[in-house]
Amino acid sequence: MRNKPEIHTLSTPNHINPLVLAITTLASEPSVQKMLERANEYQIQETAEYFIQRAEHFWSLEYKPNDNDILRARVRTTSVSETKFYIDGMVFKVIDVGGQRSDRLFWAPYFSDEVNAILFVVSLASYDQQLQEDRNVNRMMDALVLFETLLRCNRLTCSEIE
Repeated sequence: MRNKPEIHTLSTPNHINPLVLAITTLASEPSVQKMLERANEYQIQETAEYFIQRAEHFWSLEYKPNDNDILRARVRTTSVSETKFYIDGMVFKVIDVGGQRSDRLFWAPYFSDEVNAILFVVSLASYDQQLQEDRNVNRMMDALVLFETLLRCNRLTCSEIE
């Protein structure tokens, strides 16, 4: 006879969720602490420790994200996504083309005559990290080279770049 799968419930004042207990127990291990200290070497998100330390808080029935939680949340872009904002009757279309090297080949169609601005975002946390695709390349340096390449892009030569 098979056991029923365990249902993970939220933590309550009298009960700690088994998943939270597992996370906090694992996080207290010296080897995990050393790994988190060297997170940049292991492709571990720089905000991982923040969320691990607050695991019980996030599983609470009263949990409501605060500004810090929201600012530290990360979702890796794995494909092109488009978001439209409507402000004072104007439409702003933001296209996130992703940052992985394999995605860069697909960027060109998005640099059309309709582009009015490019917002190039780089994580300051990448200064001591290497690319996941190539451990010999620093992420910050790769971003700078990419930005320089975009500035020289033929599709942007008719655009004013400031």
